[in-house]
Amino acid sequence: MSTEDPLPISLKTYLRKGAFVHFIGCGGAGTKPLLKIFADLGFAVSGSDMAESGDLAALRKAGFTVFCGHRKENLPAAAGKDLLVVYSSAVKEDNPELVEAKKRSAACILRGEALGLVARLFPCVIAVSGTHGKTSTSSMIVHILEKAGRDPDYLIGGNLPGRTWSGRGEGKKIFVCEADESDGTHTAVHASCAVVSNIEDDHVWNFAHEGDLLDNFRSFAFSAPLLVYNAGEKTDLLYLGRHPSSCRITKEDREAPEVKTLLKAFPFYQKENAFLAAKSVEKCLGIPLADCLQYLQDFPGVERRLSVHHQGLDYTLVEDYAHHPSEVAASLKSLREMYPTEPLFLVFQPHRYARLERYFSQFVSVLGEKEYSPEKVFVAPVFAAWTDTGKVGSPQLAAALGKRGELLAGSWENMARKVLSFLPEDRKGKRIVLAVLGAGDVRKILPILGKELRSRDRGEVSGVIVAAGGASRRYGEKNKLLEELGGIPLFLHSLKNFAPFLPSEHIVLVVPASRKEEFSTLLEKYAFLFRGKKILLAEGGSCREESVRNGLSGLPENCKYIAVHDAARPFADHNLLAATVEGAEKFGGCLAARKITDTIKETDEAGRVLRTVPRAFLYAAETPQTFRREILLEAFQKGKNELEKFTDDASLVEKFSSCCPVVAESETPNGKITYSSDLPLAEYLLEKKEK
Repeated sequence: MSTEDPLPISLKTYLRKGAFVHFIGCGGAGTKPLLKIFADLGFAVSGSDMAESGDLAALRKAGFTVFCGHRKENLPAAAGKDLLVVYSSAVKEDNPELVEAKKRSAACILRGEALGLVARLFPCVIAVSGTHGKTSTSSMIVHILEKAGRDPDYLIGGNLPGRTWSGRGEGKKIFVCEADESDGTHTAVHASCAVVSNIEDDHVWNFAHEGDLLDNFRSFAFSAPLLVYNAGEKTDLLYLGRHPSSCRITKEDREAPEVKTLLKAFPFYQKENAFLAAKSVEKCLGIPLADCLQYLQDFPGVERRLSVHHQGLDYTLVEDYAHHPSEVAASLKSLREMYPTEPLFLVFQPHRYARLERYFSQFVSVLGEKEYSPEKVFVAPVFAAWTDTGKVGSPQLAAALGKRGELLAGSWENMARKVLSFLPEDRKGKRIVLAVLGAGDVRKILPILGKELRSRDRGEVSGVIVAAGGASRRYGEKNKLLEELGGIPLFLHSLKNFAPFLPSEHIVLVVPASRKEEFSTLLEKYAFLFRGKKILLAEGGSCREESVRNGLSGLPENCKYIAVHDAARPFADHNLLAATVEGAEKFGGCLAARKITDTIKETDEAGRVLRTVPRAFLYAAETPQTFRREILLEAFQKGKNELEKFTDDASLVEKFSSCCPVVAESETPNGKITYSSDLPLAEYLLEKKEK
């Protein structure tokens, strides 16, 4: 293996006055953050991209000089050793800016090579490469290090929620980066710790043959003193027993009991990415694995990776960056974990004709897999990238899928209308999941679909979970809501069951004022159960209805319905919540209730039976109890001086509004934990339900 430096360039040359670094294709997912890193490090930068985009707008807003379109005039005035041009692998040799730069004898290097030069400026570099999972894994590593107080610099090839930039180069000690294997430039990144998620023969059209791709992965890994990788056919072939200091991760490692619990809430393929990220940090920097996994519990995700664009009671719209058969399979498996019983509809955009041709039969097999059972697969036009045509295209893929396939064509508006026309009006009580898969411009369909699904959905529902009680003579000395059920505190089951169907910041947990900090700590610890959802805390009052009133004050105003639920009822699920919303939509209010099957006796104070009460129309009130927002708030306003008289919200609404709530009969167990003996039964029911 050659030890010759493929990049005999010193970046310090371009820090002097009058020198410039110009980026061709600066709006790309990997080039935009690299431009920002160069600027952070003190370089004078400029750039251009083929078309206008939000990324170009963001760069301009930050004060960078960037151009739309490629012209030789876009280059800064510098020449020779004062000009460095960085270009993406999508830029062709006849690009006018690249041609002009070479005429000026400027150094011209690929984006990945420039990343390799930047990495040399940091004493510790964690570089992530692999065919799939690079963006998620590197983002998770950054999240772990930030939570651990290590404050890394980074380059991520995807947008991070809540951050303007996916790159930063402020001269910290640790640099985390995503090293791109698609053009072989990951070999330019000499890391302290090389991380390899997996290896498949994707992008082989960029190499003479698959052997060159494998050689690049070998070179990337062996240039680092430490290697962390997932076991697999090709990774084992290259690394097993060959790298002097490596950590090989197996399925058994991820499924160790102490690990499995912390990975429980991650969808299928993100479990693998999360463990790889945590293990890499442990091996490279010595932060304990359990701490790393705990830090990931509130990981906000990465845009376009199982990103939820709408989540309501009736419809869910999800996007995933899947464009290789293995990625599509992993995405579908994850979606089935997240939504096991819901009807699933897919919009899939093939990415590049070369990839579709190479893996055509695999795409047909995966998209038609019975295990995943999509109702329909809508095939969008191929995202062509470097070539405009191919031997097979979207029509052939849709046809090969038979009755399940449906070809899309025309404008994004027309394609969206066609997709929506296939969604059944009669949902039969089930929420419909619509997933958009692809790495190209298929995301342009999302705003159109999202707008229509939001209008079809029954509206946003806010939830108040009452956990202000819990300690009583009937249960004993302990607070029952903090008792463990299925390995987590009892009160968390209600949040876990309802959070996926309620918007963020529309969920209020009412807790005892004296134990607010304890509940807050538990919410942070178990944040993975309701990832991405912000749970608001409110302090309980002197009685149940006062606690509910305090919870209502924390809710936003832009909701149609409010559902109130007792945290001591751990089994209420989405279907019961949806039934109460449907009742509230029609009648103003609806409560979960169970039909009385026992014979009911009314007695006097001495216990003597006065009469047998006819049970035909008797129900035991349960929760959730859901009301139109204005009805519930009106009842609490009018009854504010008599709250202690009421033991549930429906009775308050009956007294102080014109609404007559209806019942939604509970068809599955929805019992309340009242006595200590109720907990073993609940444990049994939970185990049975999970099986």
